[in-house]
Amino acid sequence: MSDLPNPPSDPAPAAEPSPTAPASPGLPLPPVSELDVEELHASLKSVRQTLNLALVGLIVVFASVNIVLLQQVAILRSQAVEMNLNSRRMISFLENHRTNGAPRFVAFIKEARRLAARDPRFAQVLAQFPRFELPGPPTNAPAAETRPLKLHPGTPR
Repeated sequence: MSDLPNPPSDPAPAAEPSPTAPASPGLPLPPVSELDVEELHASLKSVRQTLNLALVGLIVVFASVNIVLLQQVAILRSQAVEMNLNSRRMISFLENHRTNGAPRFVAFIKEARRLAARDPRFAQVLAQFPRFELPGPPTNAPAAETRPLKLHPGTPR
């Protein structure tokens, strides 16, 4: 025969777990009453409603932010178009000035200086205004000193 002792023929029945005690693995769960099930269903329904309400709120917030951002993009695009149009107008004006206005201004200044060289009264009138030096081609020489602007008596500062 074997050296092992014989197991008892009638094992003792396991004690029933109390409803408040946690169930051990392998033991059946305590019975659940119908009131507990209804309370759990009500709690689950409340959580679902809260979650749905929060999701609807997030959708409304995101939709509002999206609308505001789309308006900002539309405003930005219109400003970009306006700035592009203004820059084209400015480039056109500068090109027109360079080809038409500047040569006429240079010719006027030269003519005024020639007239001042011939007529001493006009030279006195021309001396009251600041002398404009016309820009020449760029050089590496240092810039010439300019005389300070003299204000006439009675001229506001």
